Amino acid sequence: MLDILIRGGQVIDGSGVPRCRADVAIERGRIVEIGLLESAQAETVIDAFGCVVTPGFVDMHSHADLTLPVVPTADSLVHQGVTSVVAGQCGLTFVPLLAETREQVQASANTGDLELPWDEWSTFGSYVDYIERIGISVNMAMLVGQGAVRAAIIGFAGGPATTGQMARMQAEVARAMDSGAIGISTGLIYPPGSFADTEELVDVTRPVGERGGFYFSHIRGEDHRLLEAIAEAIHIGRETGAAVQISHFKASGRQNWPLATQGMEMIDRARAEGLDVAMDMYPYTAGATGLAALLPEWAQEGGKEATLRRLADPDTRRAMITSMQTSGFF
Repeated sequence: MLDILIRGGQVIDGSGVPRCRADVAIERGRIVEIGLLESAQAETVIDAFGCVVTPGFVDMHSHADLTLPVVPTADSLVHQGVTSVVAGQCGLTFVPLLAETREQVQASANTGDLELPWDEWSTFGSYVDYIERIGISVNMAMLVGQGAVRAAIIGFAGGPATTGQMARMQAEVARAMDSGAIGISTGLIYPPGSFADTEELVDVTRPVGERGGFYFSHIRGEDHRLLEAIAEAIHIGRETGAAVQISHFKASGRQNWPLATQGMEMIDRARAEGLDVAMDMYPYTAGATGLAALLPEWAQEGGKEATLRRLADPDTRRAMITSMQTSGFF
């Protein structure tokens, strides 16, 4: 007598073989057999005729680390069949939080109407402990955000990191990796992470490569700068040994669409060299981000309050408009 029998569905198992009609036998929480199990009996039988039976979906680019502390049941994910998420994307995590920059980081966090229990964590490890304590309905692989690490150590100032600041950032990344992070993420159109040059990104990613982790990147340009941005990500993987995952691969702007093919060819060449480089894509022809991402980088130095003061000044606002119009994105 089985615990659960899913009978008569079209099974797609993710291995690449064609779909087929089959029954799925489950015992003690594990799949024990797949096939035409006509004589099998179970305590619970699920009629899946006319349905597709698949493993749970993995969301490779998720910001669920924002929502899970508030809605740990993850209803919107589970109802879509998503059972695992890779969270902490685009460099925008909520850890680490250091005493000297904590208030500034919290004030600049784009959390919308969500009220996060900020007092429950400060380090990557304490965030993970909190998530485990409240219990969530999905599996979560977590990245530490390079932008968050830079904000914690340097604040929202531009310019390169000093030797001392870099040592502290590397220590925070190493601490996160040792506390369960699978890698580091970057969002190189979002300050303060975007203030880092390639050399700084290589250095801050070294602890990840040393531990066999991943470099997930919302790359520095997805428009006319796409190819140089892909090249930067591949270079970081080559220099550090980290596996590279290029997030939501796209060529934004109709005039840039031909660059997508060239970008994929660059990734294929890197893989042929033996580098671990991959990408993920949206399953739809749209994207989403905050309007602040369209502002010039210099307009966002100093954090949200400094940006608002610049927007309130007519002359500075005109300079922003000119910069945006000549950026090549529009």
